[in-house]
Amino acid sequence: MRHRTIRTIRILSGSGLALFMAGCCSMNQLQGQKFDQRTASSHLVPPPPAQVFSDGWVDTDFHNPIQAVLNIGTGIAHEIEMSRTRAKMDSAMGMVDIPAILEDETLERGAKTFGFRAVDETRDADFTFDIEIEKYGIQAKSWTSGVDFTMEVKVALIENAKHRQVWRRCFDEEIAVSSDLFGLPGAANNVITMVSLSRLTADEIADGLEKLAVRTSDRIITRLREDFSEKNR
Repeated sequence: MRHRTIRTIRILSGSGLALFMAGCCSMNQLQGQKFDQRTASSHLVPPPPAQVFSDGWVDTDFHNPIQAVLNIGTGIAHEIEMSRTRAKMDSAMGMVDIPAILEDETLERGAKTFGFRAVDETRDADFTFDIEIEKYGIQAKSWTSGVDFTMEVKVALIENAKHRQVWRRCFDEEIAVSSDLFGLPGAANNVITMVSLSRLTADEIADGLEKLAVRTSDRIITRLREDFSEKNR
């Protein structure tokens, strides 16, 4: 009974902590804010490198030696392809700066949506978009399942004169990568798998990731607009 009580307390404590952390990541003090004819800049915290996120895909059953050998052989072949895909990702990142695109697009779309003027220096701005990317890259749950572009980013809008945040949100984006996004012939289900992705060139991967970064910035500004409207109805 005592062990059950302790376990229950731990579960509730963990749930409470998760809710607390989620609350810490969300803040909306946009009521009464005026953006029209004001200035805004952006600041990007140095981000981590892009990654290919994958789980251990080879489920080896050593009670079945023949199947185990087949699985290991398949796993080695897939790991070789995965290494090639990672190399293409590295090459693609040298062609296009995804974090910088996210930063620029967020500021530009914010300016168009709210009417403020974008400036380069934060010291000259009334507001600053503070952008912190925690991770980003390609998420693959298996070799043959659909691939997602994933990005975890925290965005805060800072009122510079008062040195305070007036809005903050965390975005955990997983966007399905489709064939048309990369300019590929449309398949029946229009889904990109790791098999398909490994056959793309670094140029094609860079082009697709650039489009995905733009889409993420659009989601950021869309959420900011919704939160602003909620507080200023």
